[in-house]
Amino acid sequence: MRLFLPSFGWLLAMLLFFNCVDFSRPEQAVVRVESTLTVASNRAPVMRSKDFGQTWESASGDLPTDVQASFLEPIGAKILLASDNRGLFLSNEDQSQWVSIGEGLPYEKINALHVVGERIYVGVYRAGIFRSDDFGKSWEALNYDLPDLHVQAIFQGSEHLFVGTDSGIFRLAPASEHWVLSSVLSQILSIYQRSGKMVAGSSQGTLISKDQGMSWDWIHQAGAVHYTHPIRDRMVELLLNGDVIYSDDWGQSWSMVDYQPREDSYVYEIVQVGSVQLISNNYGIHRSADQGQTWNLVYPTEEMAFFDLLPLGTVVYGGTRAWDEYRKRQ
Repeated sequence: MRLFLPSFGWLLAMLLFFNCVDFSRPEQAVVRVESTLTVASNRAPVMRSKDFGQTWESASGDLPTDVQASFLEPIGAKILLASDNRGLFLSNEDQSQWVSIGEGLPYEKINALHVVGERIYVGVYRAGIFRSDDFGKSWEALNYDLPDLHVQAIFQGSEHLFVGTDSGIFRLAPASEHWVLSSVLSQILSIYQRSGKMVAGSSQGTLISKDQGMSWDWIHQAGAVHYTHPIRDRMVELLLNGDVIYSDDWGQSWSMVDYQPREDSYVYEIVQVGSVQLISNNYGIHRSADQGQTWNLVYPTEEMAFFDLLPLGTVVYGGTRAWDEYRKRQ
């Protein structure tokens, strides 16, 4: 599940949270950079790589070319695309055709996406949380008494539905219409579950819950985390200042991912694809074949940003946005 801060560009987000970012760095890994590759171009809203990020082709089919992607999620053999400017689209099985399924939503800007089976949850810009059980033909608002409609993250647990908002984490019990505040007051930007534990990334660091979201504890407060993500049992933090750090022991110790180039950028996404890992930033796609110890820039581009990466087997899909970040370096 890809959870991002789509209301702001990376620079604005860094400015907004600069006062809570700690630039101290854990132990660094070794880095290796390839700098002789040709800059890529020819953006499509959804792209596909069959060679672990080395080359990309369009998987957009008949999608409108101006779609600015935010999230990709699988529904069976199909892909659900949530965008920043055109709502939601559902593909057919080979991504040659895409159907708009967000007409019943109040706005076209999607801030959060979560899929459970055939059920779709979305956080709509300034409008709260909505659910569909019929592939977007109809939508039900689940806002009830939710005091903060700036929903940035959604997770359906075994007993409760959780939303991360600008005010904190709220939970909703089955058949209830009353949202309960579950965590300290902090902007929550991602929530996921792994090995019976729930992890949340916030503007103040990372929280963990060992009791299905009933209580939360800080495990790391070293900067603003715009996204937390599991790589197998590894916990990965993507920070607004561009740092990527990880823990293999549930937050007791942390190590730094040292990737280049990274000036004035941060990582949008990190995923495992087969035996390799990929990360995306404003310089393109970086790849590691040794579990994050060393990284190569294998697909350089500053004409678009891969806002989300979705591995399906050994094929990876990328949701992109136009991004013209070329810095005219000598």
